[in-house]
Amino acid sequence: MKFENYTSAQSTINTTVTVIGATSTVSVHWAVPEMRSGTPGTNDDALFFLTARTSGTVMYTTPIIGRTTTDGRYDTPIPLGPLYGTYDIGIKTDQHLTKVLRNVPLEGTNQVLNFTQTDYSLGTKGIQTLVAGDINGTIVQPSTMGDDKINAIDVTSLLSQYNSTDVHARANLNQDGKVNALDLTLILKNFNRRGDI
Repeated sequence: MKFENYTSAQSTINTTVTVIGATSTVSVHWAVPEMRSGTPGTNDDALFFLTARTSGTVMYTTPIIGRTTTDGRYDTPIPLGPLYGTYDIGIKTDQHLTKVLRNVPLEGTNQVLNFTQTDYSLGTKGIQTLVAGDINGTIVQPSTMGDDKINAIDVTSLLSQYNSTDVHARANLNQDGKVNALDLTLILKNFNRRGDI
């Protein structure tokens, strides 16, 4: 419903009001981390949150952190608040930079996001991956899950965990069960990169 160009004897008011009945949701098919060990599609799980942006400004951040399955999917619909229209949707994980899909329509239904393609369509699993190496910060909430750049802070964090066999170590970027030269090589390959805006 829209109301536009109301005119009274005293002034003219130009206002548009849009009434939305349903909340837009999204699900993820697929988000694949870079250079994971093992057979493809069996080690692609990651902690993540989503953002909805317009003109580079974050309009909404999912308040909870989810975890994709080992094949990089999250099938449960994720509500994106009161958003309606076209937005850029970003995914940020606990070990990776933000990857953004551009011009995703949110129209009160569930939109399937495919971060392995250059657009948001379901289609097939593509070759795009999430860039590994943003491991500073904590995983308590979205705002503390890295600074969306790969720099000396991340290298220092990796070196502090070097030789760890803790399977949950954030510095274990390829998820092979140990923090070693493979993880360091990966973080150095992506050094000075930043997340999409």
